[in-house]
Amino acid sequence: RQGTTQLVLVMSELHQRAGRPDQALATYTDWLGKHPEDLRARFAYGSQLQQQGKAALAVSEYLKVMEKEPKNLVALKNLVWLLQESGDARARDYAEKLAALEPQLPEIQDTLGWVLVQQNQTERGLLYLEKANSAAPKVPEIRYHLAVAYDRSGRGADAKSLLDKLLFEAPSFDGRTDAEALQRKLSGAN
Repeated sequence: RQGTTQLVLVMSELHQRAGRPDQALATYTDWLGKHPEDLRARFAYGSQLQQQGKAALAVSEYLKVMEKEPKNLVALKNLVWLLQESGDARARDYAEKLAALEPQLPEIQDTLGWVLVQQNQTERGLLYLEKANSAAPKVPEIRYHLAVAYDRSGRGADAKSLLDKLLFEAPSFDGRTDAEALQRKLSGAN
């Protein structure tokens, strides 16, 4: 069956590359209808749904994966991201589970810190973001999240200093447009 799962993954990818996203998803739904316990295919299906912008369906698939594999870090991180993007308060609980599994990884500290900041627990989130930034000081997204936390906690000068350096050093990263807007706000420019 493992070889068959690989075939399902390849077939779905081929459909996706050929511009047939619905057929790519149908490949998974057909397979999972017959093999609902195939967590590798279910995770790939969730990823495909996420890539196609079908967040609610992706969340459902990741939750099914988490029921059977509660320590699947990638599924858990994707789940947290999707829940946070949709404003679902469960994001914090899952982010805390993620941090409990791998508390030393900076990207996981960043994930939990960012969720906490976005859910108005800035001081607590700031602690995780500072740890993440200390462990991975060159990751632009972590630095941006830390700058936001500084700004929200009343440390505008620290936020501006961090953003000035970040925007000079990192020409491209997720969140750059938002970072530039925050820098303008902190500089008093419109």
